[in-house]
Amino acid sequence: MKTRLLFLILLLSTTLIFAQAPVVENVSFVQRTDGSLKVDIYYDLSDGDGENKQIVVEASSDNGATWTLNCASLTGDVGSGISPGTGKHVEWDFYTDNPNTSGSTYKVRVTALETGTVTDVDGNVYQTVKIGTQWWMAENLKVTKYRTGETIATNINDADWAIINIGAYCVYGRDESNADTYGYLYNWAAVSDSRNLAPTGWHVPTDAELSTLSTYLGGDSVAGGKLKSTGTIEASTGLWDDPNTGATNETGFSALPGGYRSYAEGYFYSLGSRARFWSAYEYSSNYALYLTLRYLNSDIYWNSSYKQYGFSVRCVKD
Repeated sequence: MKTRLLFLILLLSTTLIFAQAPVVENVSFVQRTDGSLKVDIYYDLSDGDGENKQIVVEASSDNGATWTLNCASLTGDVGSGISPGTGKHVEWDFYTDNPNTSGSTYKVRVTALETGTVTDVDGNVYQTVKIGTQWWMAENLKVTKYRTGETIATNINDADWAIINIGAYCVYGRDESNADTYGYLYNWAAVSDSRNLAPTGWHVPTDAELSTLSTYLGGDSVAGGKLKSTGTIEASTGLWDDPNTGATNETGFSALPGGYRSYAEGYFYSLGSRARFWSAYEYSSNYALYLTLRYLNSDIYWNSSYKQYGFSVRCVKD
């Protein structure tokens, strides 16, 4: 397989627009000849606004038509906290990630994302990312108090979860370790409570803000893939069920399949296969709007549901 690989022109991409845009440039992509079956990627990152950036590396085996090659085994100047400068180096164990891949036209793109952090009332620190003109949390909310410091109800049993009309949260499967990865699941009463569960300066997105996000990413048929974290559980490279179709995470949004809690019997479903996020839009007295990302495609799905469902929450900056 090694002799069949032909690494051609590199596609450089800066996804976001900045006041002083950082530019990824002077990229080189070199396969080693020392028998290690690794690839070296070099690039320069211009100063931009002087802040550290998140660097995302993606690869294609079909001349850039799709960017779905596994890029899990990356080390070096990749990920968050990368400072501007020249001679940045990323080492990629290509063959470990893609042992059965063959082709003749490979491309790599290196993207600089503008990132930051926000802290909630509990002291949880979340990564944030700028997508278009919007700032989004890049992790699911896991706060236990409203902004006022008052506690959000929890430990609601299955029967009561279906009928309560106060704000409440839970952890998937009643396994508290899931909160570290997927955050908490909230009913819509918690989302809409005037005491506010979002960090100061942030809020649960409106339908218009979610629509703006989807439009910026090319529409509902492709935006989901750009928001989903990459890799699969089966390949031990991610948290989504196989095949996690279309997932590129080129936005840095890193959507995770946190599943949901049903309103009817309070049971938990779809960990690994679906990400469901509440919006702030009230569809009717009993229903509110949410969106879904699925493991089988790259779409965004818009639905309304009973407010007693437990879904994940992502916040957007005021």
